[in-house]
Amino acid sequence: MRGIGVASSQLIRAAALSAPLVPLEGCVAAAIVTTLDPKCFPGPSHIAFWRMGSQVASCAARMDAEDVIYHDGAFHFVFRQGDLLMCTPNEATVEQLQVGMDFRMFLGSRLAVLRAGARYLVECRGELLMVLRIQPHHKVTSEIRVSRMTQEQAPDADGTYAYYSTDAGHARYSWTELPTLDCRMLFVWRGCSRSFEVAHFPGSQEGVYFLDDGSFHAAPLICYGDGPRQYGCCNNGVWYGPPDDVHHWFPLQPIDLLVPCLVSPLRALTT
Repeated sequence: MRGIGVASSQLIRAAALSAPLVPLEGCVAAAIVTTLDPKCFPGPSHIAFWRMGSQVASCAARMDAEDVIYHDGAFHFVFRQGDLLMCTPNEATVEQLQVGMDFRMFLGSRLAVLRAGARYLVECRGELLMVLRIQPHHKVTSEIRVSRMTQEQAPDADGTYAYYSTDAGHARYSWTELPTLDCRMLFVWRGCSRSFEVAHFPGSQEGVYFLDDGSFHAAPLICYGDGPRQYGCCNNGVWYGPPDDVHHWFPLQPIDLLVPCLVSPLRALTT
C-alpha cells in the first residue's frame, strides 16, 4: 500500500465502502491502517481513503480509530473515548479526491467508555448506534451497552450515560443509552456490523451477537515472524439485552490458530 507518505508495508485493520463495488464509479474506500516495519516495532496507525481504481491513498491522517462505518453520506470513525470523526469525500475524479473532516468530541461522564474493550458503529433503523463491549482488565466480555447518537437541545437531568458534544454550529450531540434492544439483532465487528429485525426471522431473539477481537490492537504483532499465526480467540457470544448477562459460545481458550470469524446470522439464530 502506498500514499501514507513513505514506502512501507501497511496492515488494513478495518475498512468500509461508500457504495457497492459494482459499478466502481463513485465508490470510495476508507480504512484504519497500521504501518509495518520489519526492523522495528509496528508504526503509527492512520485513517486512509481511496477512490476505487486508485493505486495510492489520496488522503491520510495519523489517528488510531476503533471502527469505521459509512452512514448518512459520510464515513464515521469512532475513537477510544467515544469521540467521532466524520469524513465526507468529494465527488471529484480519482486523482482529485478530497475529504472534509468534522471532529465531534463527546463530553460528560466517560466511565463506561473508558472501561470498554471495544467500540463498534452500526446503522439501525436509519440511526447511528455505538455498541460498547465492556471488558475489564482485558478479560472476557462482562457487559454490553448500546447507545444511539442523538441531537440534544439540553443535557438530561442525570446525564449518567449521555456524552455531549458541540460542533461548530453549536448543535449538541450525545450518545444516549437504549433502555431495551426493542427487537433489534445487532451483529458487530469492525467495519462490517449489521442490524436485523426480529420480525424478519421467525423464531429469532433480539440481542447483540459479538465476535472476539482481542487481536485488533495486537494485529501488527501477529503478522511478524515465519511461524503459525496465533490469535487470541476466546470471547464470542451474545447479549440478549438488559438485564441479562453476556453468554459465551465457547469456553475460554488463551490461544487459537484459527482466525476469529463471525457466525452466520441465520446459523446463530437457529443454535
